Amino acid sequence: MSACGCCGAALGTVAIESPDRLHGVPGSYGVAECGSCGSGRTLPLAREEELAAFYPSAYVPHGDADGSRLAGAAALGSRAIRAWQASRMLASPALSAGRSLRPGRALDVGCGRGDLGAVLAQRGWRVDGVEPSREGCAAARERGVNAQPGTLASVSLEPEAYDLVTFVHSLEHTVEPVADLKRVAAALRPGGTVTVTVPHFGGAQARLFRGRWFHLDVPRHRHHFTAEGLRRALVEAGLEVLRTATSTSAIGLAGSLQYALLGRWALREGLGFRLTAALSQATWPLARLFDLLVGRYGLATRGGGDLLHAVARRR
Repeated sequence: MSACGCCGAALGTVAIESPDRLHGVPGSYGVAECGSCGSGRTLPLAREEELAAFYPSAYVPHGDADGSRLAGAAALGSRAIRAWQASRMLASPALSAGRSLRPGRALDVGCGRGDLGAVLAQRGWRVDGVEPSREGCAAARERGVNAQPGTLASVSLEPEAYDLVTFVHSLEHTVEPVADLKRVAAALRPGGTVTVTVPHFGGAQARLFRGRWFHLDVPRHRHHFTAEGLRRALVEAGLEVLRTATSTSAIGLAGSLQYALLGRWALREGLGFRLTAALSQATWPLARLFDLLVGRYGLATRGGGDLLHAVARRR
């Protein structure tokens, strides 16, 4: 029987089944829920070397970093959207911890094309990155991030080298999240900070949409975190949890509504995908209002936004 990747308890039967609604990778995937911490794990299990097959060449976080391959208004729109997304990342409850620290050395795990790392570098941080996509690494290096291809299981990290380690929408992609958290704990200086942002499996949107929840994103998301599950994973890795919080993403509710109505993302490729994503960003005020109403009036058994954040430190 498979074990929960957060707390190690035995998983129950498959509670959610879904195809890949975003990119159409063939197959049907299940999510089994943990009866102890409430987190989920994608089945069938996958080995590290099998993960690359789940990411098409058009996977957005590995794409054109600054819109330079687009032309005219499309390029301007792409750059504007990404600048806004970067500012949203820095405003998140997890990354606010980085603003309270004196700039030092940072590691961005799953750095993609360097959106976050570039912003941190502009604020005085010396930023290293780890990213499975070689194209993503090349784009990140052009933006001042010392990115190396691979995963935490395959790269070598200097012990006690970092003041800050960030996982922004990357921990849910890993095969064994506790093992990866242990690796970065060893790479942190004593007192160093870890920030994590993942989809919130315990939130109202996840519970309402289930297999049509945008952030489920199987088969790429291997683990699905509740606040309790993320807390237990951090503690198991030897880290001290300082706080957790939730927030509302700009795309989650709009994407979930597309899945509920159409069964998939409306336009999966090229400019159509970009335009659909851009229009979805504009629905953030409605998504935020939804999450606030759920929390205030108890319209669902579990409230909170669709993103979960945690800040922890090495003792």
